[in-house]
Amino acid sequence: MGRRARKVIMVGTAGVFLGGILSCAGTAQAAGPAIAARPGYLCDRTHEGNKGKGWGVANCESLNGAPEHGEIRGAFLIDSRNGTDPTFACRDLSPDGYPSGNADLPRKVYGFYCEAI
Repeated sequence: MGRRARKVIMVGTAGVFLGGILSCAGTAQAAGPAIAARPGYLCDRTHEGNKGKGWGVANCESLNGAPEHGEIRGAFLIDSRNGTDPTFACRDLSPDGYPSGNADLPRKVYGFYCEAI
């Protein structure tokens, strides 16, 4: 294989690699409207707690009918204004009616059965 052919293959491979990265980034941005359609919370920061807890802290606001104070029942999301923090999908898994989370807006919100998405 000639020198020119090797350069073309290398450039082509780099293009496929970068195209995959850009495609993934576009997918993450496209998920935004779907997330916004569910009940949830938007806070300045989010972080993962122990035993499947998802936390949102500082300047939290309720979205799409999520309660502002007290127990949270049913599935909901916790998202961050900081693009590097995780977004959490929290579920209602308790068979005995235990809440799926708790809200104390604007200070904090947390969910018990959450996973980063």
